[in-house]
Amino acid sequence: MANPYKDKRKHFTNRENDGGECLHRKPSAGLEKARRIYGDDYGGSKDEVSSPERAYGFADKERKNTAHHTAHSKEMGFKNQDEYEREACRFFNSNEGELYYSERRNRFYRYDEKKKRLVTSSGGVIHTFMLKTNKEFEKTIKGDKLKWIK
Repeated sequence: MANPYKDKRKHFTNRENDGGECLHRKPSAGLEKARRIYGDDYGGSKDEVSSPERAYGFADKERKNTAHHTAHSKEMGFKNQDEYEREACRFFNSNEGELYYSERRNRFYRYDEKKKRLVTSSGGVIHTFMLKTNKEFEKTIKGDKLKWIK
């Protein structure tokens, strides 16, 4: 699958506002928002957006044991939910596949087209980890308005 965002690479940086929340900025409006927060000495370029936090797992045990996540775990061949969670974190924190960001959903997505694996995370919390075909992922790119990072 050719990456539709290869010509629009974004560079990411960790910048935080006074409330300690990561800013996820679009290149067009992001610079102006950053200047309002940091003043004119903001040194970032128009293409800078926060990088993802390292994933540490699902928000709680109940979340990873839902029927939704149990089905994904079985589909992917994991023995139990703890193994599923560990692999989701390892995969998200790795350099495998491609990293995307959805401003619409305020989440980062990592997708490996060879293994057909997708994991989503925000604020260090895993939202889902599943198998997804390239065709299904292309629908996700359009539906969630994903921007390719690296």
